[in-house]
Amino acid sequence: MSLRAVPDTADGALRAANAGSRRWWGIALLVAVVGLAGLMLLSLQERDDAVNGTLAEPAHATLRAPASSGARDRDRLALPPDPVSALASGELSFEQLTSRVRVDADVRGSLWARYRAESNPEHRQTLLALLAEAPVEVVAEYVALLIGDSDVERRRDGYRLLSGLPIEQAALREQALRGLRQEVDAAALAELVQGLQPGMLPIEDAQPLADTLQSLAQTGDPAVRAAALPGLSAWADATHLESTYLGALGHADARVRAAAIAGIEVARLSTPNLRLALFQFAANAAETTQDRHAALLALSRFRLSRAEVELYRMLQAEVPVDPPG
Repeated sequence: MSLRAVPDTADGALRAANAGSRRWWGIALLVAVVGLAGLMLLSLQERDDAVNGTLAEPAHATLRAPASSGARDRDRLALPPDPVSALASGELSFEQLTSRVRVDADVRGSLWARYRAESNPEHRQTLLALLAEAPVEVVAEYVALLIGDSDVERRRDGYRLLSGLPIEQAALREQALRGLRQEVDAAALAELVQGLQPGMLPIEDAQPLADTLQSLAQTGDPAVRAAALPGLSAWADATHLESTYLGALGHADARVRAAAIAGIEVARLSTPNLRLALFQFAANAAETTQDRHAALLALSRFRLSRAEVELYRMLQAEVPVDPPG
């Protein structure tokens, strides 16, 4: 190798070393930039979390007095001495309390104890409305306890709670059947009958309730029959209800007769036997004007013969379909 080749080789090595150094510094600079960007994003996220936490906090601020961090968790569970008065005065809103009822078992336990000890009916209903916002499975437990109470007013409260629950649940249907079959107070039973709604129940699941309701519509206390007849077609096949409504139209109690007309209208039934019975009802001067008017309104849906149309117009002149006032 010649002596001139040595400097050339050294020069090449130096240039390679300088290039490698520049590449190393470029990589280091890129890593630093990425790290700085990550720190900035983390800082922004922490700031947003802090802002969100600050905005969410006032929703519960009125439910507890300012306290040290050690006492704050204990105060979160505390209720005012009289929640009903706190609602009436505006100290608390219904929404604030119900939001706690939904998630806080201690709050629910306190309200339940207050409800059980409350003697004022209006206050009791307010407490019951708060408890109704608890999870369904918890409200179902309240229903079971109330329906089994010896006090008829407590049982009526249980029926009110039950009417607001999804009857699709088997346990709740059992409670409803228990009330329908065992309740001895006619007014309480009528309230339960009116409150029940089938929702999206399959026919097989609804059948026990439908059979019981139809039995009450046929043989129950007049108040119960009057409660069951209008909505019966929501539970039972309307084509099987003709005899039920015909029997009710001839009942001695005017409430039952009026409820039968309402049920025929809701069910959209229009059989020949019902058409005849409604004409006889509308022509009966012993019935109230309001009930005769309802019978004529029901008949207006029927297909009528020429003679029936003439009879309808004659009765309409006597009992206008749209009476003044």
